[in-house]
Amino acid sequence: MPSKRADGTLVFIVIVYGPSISENIKVFKWIHEKEKNEEGINIKQIPMGQNILQSVDLPIGKVSNVVFQLITVTGQQGHKIKYENLLKGVDGILFIWDSLLDQWSENIWSLNELLRLYGDKLILTEVPIVVLADKRDLEDIVEISKIRQALDTAKLNHVLIYETIVDQGINVKRAFVYVGRQTVLNHYRKLGINDYKCPLCYSSLSGNQAQRFMHGEIIRCKYCDVEFNAELTSLKL
Repeated sequence: MPSKRADGTLVFIVIVYGPSISENIKVFKWIHEKEKNEEGINIKQIPMGQNILQSVDLPIGKVSNVVFQLITVTGQQGHKIKYENLLKGVDGILFIWDSLLDQWSENIWSLNELLRLYGDKLILTEVPIVVLADKRDLEDIVEISKIRQALDTAKLNHVLIYETIVDQGINVKRAFVYVGRQTVLNHYRKLGINDYKCPLCYSSLSGNQAQRFMHGEIIRCKYCDVEFNAELTSLKL
């Protein structure tokens, strides 16, 4: 569940996670550079044992009262980070899967950590996750079908895989937008559609809007300009 600031802003936490700390921070910085829409949105650095927590708040387009807090961890490569405390309260996960064949066991370890910490929350899609299969331009990489098989074995059949070359930012934004959208939709589901309120700013629908909403039509909120419908097939920010 997102936290709520004093001014009513909803904060959804998305973590950039995976066995390669260097690749995680590349994704983090790429998203920060591409998605910040104003000056002064700076990365915060918080000491965390032998590592440093990187955090940045990214507004979403026109929606002034929703923010994604993107986080990741930097530090010594190869040092297995204890994620128990860090992952508590996370609303979405970007899993950066290192495609190199010799990194297979590290990927599986990271996947097992997620399953150990979240269990059914991942399987039941309570915590949205997407996999970015990185380094697809290199030789000696694992086939996507093998990654798919590992996820299916973990009962994560629903998890999408995006092939990416992080250095070029390929599919990074698409994956981030997907996870962000799913976190908001999950929040919306928990509110219950019978509330007849905008899922982002909680403003009540008018009588006419409520009737159209009940019949599955797309509604545009007059306060925050988000579009949504009861079937959750449309949520445009």
